[in-house]
Amino acid sequence: MISDQEIIAKYNAQRGKVIQEYNRIQLPELVEKMGSNPNYMMMDDTHNDWSNIQKSRLIESFIINFPVLPIIVYETSIYNYKIIDGKQRIKAIVDYYNNKFPLTGLKVTTELNGCTYAHLPVKIREVLNRYPLKFINILFQNDVSPEQIAKLLEIVAESYP
Repeated sequence: MISDQEIIAKYNAQRGKVIQEYNRIQLPELVEKMGSNPNYMMMDDTHNDWSNIQKSRLIESFIINFPVLPIIVYETSIYNYKIIDGKQRIKAIVDYYNNKFPLTGLKVTTELNGCTYAHLPVKIREVLNRYPLKFINILFQNDVSPEQIAKLLEIVAESYP
């Protein structure tokens, strides 16, 4: 059995290798970056797409300024990210801004049911456009090997279905 001192030594050796960087981006800027740079936030196609009701309720959360969990990403190169958690949220935002679905199944702002982004009242669109989406960028110290990074990312990705 490993001793407490050995556990602490191992913990201290790993400590600080993973860094969390907190950022915010307004929704139109996110959509614009996603459209102009296909590698800005890379998503694989293996995720399940949300229903229009789920997407609509996310958009409603932004409109009523309700907290939304941050997107978790890993920076693969400067200003290019791989999404660890939040693929459905990103897809819902991009789809809504591109008028791919009308809002439906809203609980609080029921008067907006049926509105695509283009048909939102101007004031509501302004509120939506100011929403600061939070994201956490996972960074690694330079002494972490690519194999260690891959293993850590795999472990983290398994935690987020």
